[in-house]
Amino acid sequence: MTLRRKLLRRKAKKTAKKFSRSPLRKESVVGKAKRLLYQQRRKEYLATNPHCEIRVMCVRDIATDIHHVKGRGIYTNDVSTFKATCRKCHDYLHYVNPKWAREKGFLQ
Repeated sequence: MTLRRKLLRRKAKKTAKKFSRSPLRKESVVGKAKRLLYQQRRKEYLATNPHCEIRVMCVRDIATDIHHVKGRGIYTNDVSTFKATCRKCHDYLHYVNPKWAREKGFLQ
């Protein structure tokens, strides 16, 4: 093994130690309950509304995402704020033209 390779290995070991991360915290009981409730409601909503409700970037694609009109926070499990969207339309609302989405009432 060459000297250069040995030095690179030592440097890699040092940086690995420097940037080692602590393990993730365990999910709380309340957090887990909220997540499971959201997953259930999301699945039910997409089953009853299988097509995109926004229809900006698509004709009538299959909905794969849930758009939260009022944001997630305290409204995460509020079905009245859900809109079934395809990925293209969801990206359009948030990244391409959020001003238009606010004007149409898709973002608040």
